[in-house]
Amino acid sequence: MAVLSLMAMPFGLETWPLKAMGFCIDLMVDAGIWVSSWPGAVSVFLTISGVGFRSANKRPDVLIDRDGATAALRSDSGNLVFPPATAAGYSVDNWLLADGDERDAKAASEGTTFRCDLFGCVGTVKGKKVALVRHAAALEDDCRSADTVIAPFTIGKRCRAARVMIDRRMLRAEGAYALYLEGLSIRAESVAEARGRRPWLPDRVVLKRAPPLPAPGNDAADTDQRLGSNPEE
Repeated sequence: MAVLSLMAMPFGLETWPLKAMGFCIDLMVDAGIWVSSWPGAVSVFLTISGVGFRSANKRPDVLIDRDGATAALRSDSGNLVFPPATAAGYSVDNWLLADGDERDAKAASEGTTFRCDLFGCVGTVKGKKVALVRHAAALEDDCRSADTVIAPFTIGKRCRAARVMIDRRMLRAEGAYALYLEGLSIRAESVAEARGRRPWLPDRVVLKRAPPLPAPGNDAADTDQRLGSNPEE
Protein backbone atom coordinates (compact mmCIF):
# COMPACT_ATOMS: atom_id res chain seq x y z
CA MET A 1 0.00 0.00 0.00
CA ALA A 2 2.89 2.37 0.68
CA VAL A 3 4.28 1.76 -2.80
CA LEU A 4 0.84 2.18 -4.38
CA SER A 5 0.30 5.45 -2.52
CA LEU A 6 3.62 6.81 -3.84
CA MET A 7 2.68 5.80 -7.38
CA ALA A 8 -0.75 7.38 -7.01
CA MET A 9 0.44 10.69 -5.49
CA PRO A 10 1.18 12.44 -8.84
CA PHE A 11 -2.45 11.82 -9.77
CA GLY A 12 -3.89 12.82 -6.39
CA LEU A 13 -5.17 9.27 -5.79
CA GLU A 14 -3.05 8.32 -2.73
CA THR A 15 -5.89 8.63 -0.16
CA TRP A 16 -7.28 5.10 -0.45
CA PRO A 17 -3.92 3.26 -0.44
CA LEU A 18 -2.88 5.26 2.62
CA LYS A 19 -6.15 4.48 4.39
CA ALA A 20 -5.71 0.78 3.62
CA MET A 21 -2.14 0.89 4.95
CA GLY A 22 -3.31 2.66 8.13
CA PHE A 23 -6.04 0.07 8.65
CA CYS A 24 -3.50 -2.78 8.41
CA ILE A 25 -1.09 -1.03 10.78
CA ASP A 26 -3.90 -0.57 13.31
CA LEU A 27 -4.69 -4.29 13.09
CA MET A 28 -1.03 -5.16 13.72
CA VAL A 29 -0.75 -2.81 16.72
CA ASP A 30 -4.02 -4.07 18.20
CA ALA A 31 -2.83 -7.66 17.85
CA GLY A 32 0.39 -6.78 19.68
CA ILE A 33 -1.50 -5.07 22.51
CA TRP A 34 -3.85 -8.04 22.82
CA VAL A 35 -1.06 -10.62 22.96
CA SER A 36 1.01 -8.55 25.42
CA SER A 37 -1.96 -8.52 27.82
CA TRP A 38 -1.86 -12.32 28.20
CA PRO A 39 -0.49 -13.71 31.49
CA GLY A 40 3.19 -14.51 31.13
CA ALA A 41 3.45 -12.66 27.82
CA VAL A 42 6.62 -10.88 28.98
CA SER A 43 9.50 -12.65 30.70
CA VAL A 44 12.97 -11.48 31.66
CA PHE A 45 15.97 -13.74 31.10
CA LEU A 46 19.68 -13.53 31.71
CA THR A 47 21.44 -12.01 28.70
CA ILE A 48 22.00 -14.93 26.34
CA SER A 49 25.14 -13.63 24.59
CA GLY A 50 27.76 -16.22 25.37
CA VAL A 51 25.80 -17.77 28.22
CA GLY A 52 26.15 -21.21 26.66
CA PHE A 53 29.93 -20.92 26.84
CA ARG A 54 30.41 -19.64 30.35
CA SER A 55 29.18 -20.66 33.78
CA ALA A 56 26.87 -18.55 35.88
CA ASN A 57 29.61 -17.73 38.38
CA LYS A 58 31.34 -15.66 35.70
CA ARG A 59 28.77 -12.93 36.06
CA PRO A 60 30.28 -9.72 37.49
CA ASP A 61 30.50 -9.55 41.28
CA VAL A 62 30.67 -5.74 41.28
CA LEU A 63 29.31 -3.28 38.72
CA ILE A 64 30.35 0.37 38.70
CA ASP A 65 28.58 3.09 36.73
CA ARG A 66 30.65 5.41 34.55
CA ASP A 67 30.13 8.34 36.94
CA GLY A 68 31.21 6.36 40.01
CA ALA A 69 28.07 7.30 41.93
CA THR A 70 26.25 3.99 41.47
CA ALA A 71 27.49 0.48 42.17
CA ALA A 72 25.95 -2.97 42.58
CA LEU A 73 27.18 -6.07 44.39
CA ARG A 74 26.37 -9.72 43.75
CA SER A 75 24.59 -11.08 46.83
CA ASP A 76 24.91 -14.61 48.21
CA SER A 77 21.64 -15.45 46.46
CA GLY A 78 23.13 -14.45 43.11
CA ASN A 79 21.07 -11.28 42.65
CA LEU A 80 22.43 -7.78 42.28
CA VAL A 81 21.93 -5.49 45.28
CA PHE A 82 22.23 -1.70 45.41
CA PRO A 83 22.77 0.82 48.20
CA PRO A 84 19.56 1.89 49.99
CA ALA A 85 17.34 4.38 48.15
CA THR A 86 19.05 3.83 44.79
CA ALA A 87 16.94 5.52 42.14
CA ALA A 88 16.02 3.99 38.82
CA GLY A 89 18.28 5.03 35.98
CA TYR A 90 19.84 3.86 32.75
CA SER A 91 22.60 1.82 34.36
CA VAL A 92 20.50 0.36 37.18
CA ASP A 93 17.62 -0.66 34.92
CA ASN A 94 19.88 -2.19 32.29
CA TRP A 95 22.02 -4.06 34.82
CA LEU A 96 18.91 -5.69 36.26
CA LEU A 97 17.48 -6.46 32.83
CA ALA A 98 20.72 -7.99 31.57
CA ASP A 99 20.89 -10.06 34.76
CA GLY A 100 17.44 -11.54 34.08
CA ASP A 101 16.07 -9.79 37.18
CA GLU A 102 12.50 -8.51 37.06
CA ARG A 103 12.88 -6.34 40.17
CA ASP A 104 13.02 -2.57 39.93
CA ALA A 105 15.61 -0.32 41.56
CA LYS A 106 13.52 0.14 44.70
CA ALA A 107 13.14 -3.59 45.31
CA ALA A 108 16.82 -4.27 44.53
CA SER A 109 17.95 -1.68 47.09
CA GLU A 110 15.72 -2.79 49.97
CA GLY A 111 17.19 -4.94 52.73
CA THR A 112 20.63 -4.99 51.14
CA THR A 113 23.91 -5.74 52.87
CA PHE A 114 25.17 -2.20 52.27
CA ARG A 115 25.84 -0.08 55.34
CA CYS A 116 25.54 3.62 54.52
CA ASP A 117 25.99 7.01 56.12
CA LEU A 118 26.29 10.55 54.78
CA PHE A 119 29.81 9.90 53.52
CA GLY A 120 29.29 6.66 51.60
CA CYS A 121 28.37 2.98 51.66
CA VAL A 122 30.22 -0.21 52.43
CA GLY A 123 29.25 -3.71 51.31
CA THR A 124 30.78 -7.17 51.24
CA VAL A 125 30.88 -9.68 48.40
CA LYS A 126 32.66 -13.04 48.63
CA GLY A 127 34.34 -11.91 51.81
CA LYS A 128 35.84 -8.78 50.23
CA LYS A 129 34.89 -5.30 51.34
CA VAL A 130 33.74 -2.75 48.76
CA ALA A 131 33.51 0.94 49.68
CA LEU A 132 31.45 3.40 47.65
CA VAL A 133 32.83 6.77 48.79
CA ARG A 134 30.59 9.80 48.45
CA HIS A 135 32.66 12.32 50.38
CA ALA A 136 36.41 12.75 50.77
CA ALA A 137 35.99 12.70 54.56
CA ALA A 138 35.47 8.92 54.41
CA LEU A 139 38.43 8.25 52.14
CA GLU A 140 41.08 7.60 54.80
CA ASP A 141 39.05 4.99 56.70
CA ASP A 142 37.72 3.28 53.58
CA CYS A 143 41.11 3.07 51.91
CA ARG A 144 42.55 1.47 55.02
CA SER A 145 39.83 -1.15 55.50
CA ALA A 146 38.32 -1.89 52.06
CA ASP A 147 39.63 -4.17 49.31
CA THR A 148 37.96 -2.05 46.63
CA VAL A 149 37.38 1.71 46.81
CA ILE A 150 35.08 3.49 44.33
CA ALA A 151 34.82 7.27 44.23
CA PRO A 152 33.06 9.78 41.93
CA PHE A 153 35.97 12.19 42.43
CA THR A 154 39.70 11.96 41.73
CA ILE A 155 41.62 10.17 44.47
CA GLY A 156 45.13 10.33 43.09
CA LYS A 157 47.78 9.08 45.53
CA ARG A 158 45.57 9.29 48.61
CA CYS A 159 44.49 5.64 48.54
CA ARG A 160 47.45 3.27 48.41
CA ALA A 161 46.21 0.59 50.81
CA ALA A 162 43.20 -0.58 48.78
CA ARG A 163 43.83 -3.43 46.35
CA VAL A 164 41.57 -1.92 43.69
CA MET A 165 40.89 1.79 43.43
CA ILE A 166 38.55 3.22 40.80
CA ASP A 167 38.00 6.98 40.73
CA ARG A 168 36.64 9.64 38.42
CA ARG A 169 39.86 9.88 36.44
CA MET A 170 39.79 6.18 35.61
CA LEU A 171 36.08 6.17 34.86
CA ARG A 172 36.41 9.10 32.46
CA ALA A 173 39.15 7.28 30.62
CA GLU A 174 37.80 3.73 30.70
CA GLY A 175 34.03 4.00 31.21
CA ALA A 176 32.03 1.73 33.51
CA TYR A 177 33.72 -1.19 35.24
CA ALA A 178 32.88 -4.79 36.13
CA LEU A 179 34.87 -6.62 38.81
CA TYR A 180 35.21 -10.39 39.05
CA LEU A 181 36.30 -11.91 42.36
CA GLU A 182 38.05 -15.20 41.70
CA GLY A 183 39.58 -16.72 44.82
CA LEU A 184 42.27 -14.34 46.02
CA SER A 185 42.26 -12.24 42.87
CA ILE A 186 40.13 -9.30 41.79
CA ARG A 187 39.89 -8.95 38.02
CA ALA A 188 38.67 -5.67 36.53
CA GLU A 189 37.18 -5.13 33.08
CA SER A 190 36.21 -1.74 31.66
CA VAL A 191 33.96 -0.69 28.82
CA ALA A 192 36.99 0.64 26.94
CA GLU A 193 38.69 -2.75 27.15
CA ALA A 194 35.58 -4.58 25.95
CA ARG A 195 34.91 -2.33 22.96
CA GLY A 196 38.54 -1.84 21.98
CA ARG A 197 40.37 1.39 21.20
CA ARG A 198 38.73 3.39 18.45
CA PRO A 199 40.06 6.45 16.57
CA TRP A 200 36.95 8.49 17.30
CA LEU A 201 37.17 7.69 21.04
CA PRO A 202 40.70 8.80 21.94
CA ASP A 203 42.01 7.95 25.39
CA ARG A 204 41.92 11.00 27.60
CA VAL A 205 44.13 9.35 30.20
CA VAL A 206 46.75 6.63 29.81
CA LEU A 207 46.63 4.33 32.82
CA LYS A 208 49.33 1.89 33.79
CA ARG A 209 48.11 -1.57 34.68
CA ALA A 210 49.53 -3.45 37.64
CA PRO A 211 50.86 -6.96 36.95
CA PRO A 212 48.51 -9.88 37.68
CA LEU A 213 48.27 -11.22 41.19
CA PRO A 214 50.61 -14.01 42.27
CA ALA A 215 49.23 -17.53 42.32
CA PRO A 216 46.92 -18.45 45.25
CA GLY A 217 48.84 -19.34 48.36
CA ASN A 218 51.21 -16.39 48.13
CA ASP A 219 50.71 -14.08 51.09
CA ALA A 220 51.39 -11.08 48.89
CA ALA A 221 48.35 -11.89 46.77
CA ASP A 222 46.03 -9.72 48.82
CA THR A 223 48.09 -6.57 48.51
CA ASP A 224 49.86 -6.48 45.17
CA GLN A 225 47.14 -5.52 42.69
CA ARG A 226 46.20 -1.89 42.56
CA LEU A 227 44.46 -0.19 39.68
CA GLY A 228 45.22 3.49 39.22
CA SER A 229 48.11 3.45 41.71
CA ASN A 230 50.71 4.81 39.33
CA PRO A 231 53.31 6.57 41.54
CA GLU A 232 54.02 9.04 38.75
CA GLU A 233 50.48 10.42 38.78
